[in-house]
Amino acid sequence: MTLMEKFASLTPEQREKLDSVKDEAALVAFAAENGIELTEQDKKDVLDYFENGITPISDDDMDAVAGGAAAKKSSPEKAAADGRTVPLPSRNNLCYCHYENKWARSKTHIRDKITDIVTYRVYLFSDIKCYKCNKTWTSAEYTMG
Repeated sequence: MTLMEKFASLTPEQREKLDSVKDEAALVAFAAENGIELTEQDKKDVLDYFENGITPISDDDMDAVAGGAAAKKSSPEKAAADGRTVPLPSRNNLCYCHYENKWARSKTHIRDKITDIVTYRVYLFSDIKCYKCNKTWTSAEYTMG
């Protein structure tokens, strides 16, 4: 539980009492009186806030500000949770996002494409989603060698 969550359920009267805390002993007494467990870091953060107006930033908040919040869960994990377990081939042009972000629910062999040198297999990918830009497609056909 974050420090903010610990203090979020305080009543206005309790918040007023908390604002009058000036030292660690008073903070410990307030926490004990209100059933709040504080770590040493929590105590330091609260006292820093009261002394300097510095609010601690959680790791999640820092990631969100720095642009890393979306990377918490990778595209394969998100896709698997949605039931999309088939990665698209690297040479796809559905959107400008990296191919590792695009997943489909199914891949079906539909025909062979035969040339003088090599035989290619043509697959139909169904129910596709890009987990970066959140675009979706019903299906796409790709030739793979």
